[in-house]
Amino acid sequence: MRAAQVEGGWLHHEVSGPGDAPPLVLVNSLGTDLRLWDVLLARLQHPWRVLRYDKRGHGLSSAAEGDWTVERHAADLLALMDATGIERAALFGVSVGGLIAQAVAAAAPARVHALVLACTAARIGDAALWAARIEEVRVRGLPAMSEAVMERWFSAAWRDAEPGPLALWRAMLERQLPEGYAATCAALRDADLTEAAARIA
Repeated sequence: MRAAQVEGGWLHHEVSGPGDAPPLVLVNSLGTDLRLWDVLLARLQHPWRVLRYDKRGHGLSSAAEGDWTVERHAADLLALMDATGIERAALFGVSVGGLIAQAVAAAAPARVHALVLACTAARIGDAALWAARIEEVRVRGLPAMSEAVMERWFSAAWRDAEPGPLALWRAMLERQLPEGYAATCAALRDADLTEAAARIA
């Protein structure tokens, strides 16, 4: 296991692939950790130096107190790139990971040479949606929410056909830190990168 220090804690991460290959940084979604990318990593055909990590409050990474911002997550990623010797990389972000990737590209364009953005936007949802999600996780906990999340993540046909993998995905979600999940929901609540995204070349 590898850990890099960032403001307010430590980020768990893994680096794989040849040291001289082009860097690819994978930025995961809300409620997941670096295992999200296992299948993709196995299927990559091009030799990449791949950096995967658990964003703050997820997986094995620590969670500082209070609500966070997407900009805080972006600063974490830039600090992690520094710690792993990555000057410039392609960023692949999913959901909130896509917002984090956009924030990095807007704030430090020289550090990013390509973006892959999946299931994301410059703004996701609205304040009421995220306030309700924060209240739900703090009152009921992630296990009580997991069925609804699985229904958002996977089609009914896939859930019926793949009960084993579904159980593992559910376990990944349910074992995230509730305070990390809630604090990242706060980042989503407050994030609007519409103007910042317009600056991305």
